[in-house]
Amino acid sequence: MFEKVVLPDEKSGFFPSRSPLFEQVKASIIKKIQQGVWHHDDVLPNEIELAKIAIR
Repeated sequence: MFEKVVLPDEKSGFFPSRSPLFEQVKASIIKKIQQGVWHHDDVLPNEIELAKIAIR
């Protein structure tokens, strides 16, 4: 009668993060600095680009 519904887990990227976008952006910035992707004298992307990077 009912079909079994299989939902993808959060790791698959299907569900949005439960943390606020500003927290995701902050974590992404910190991660990129720690990884050496961005340096102290680099110009950071604008707000829209930072948001896109954070949700990838």
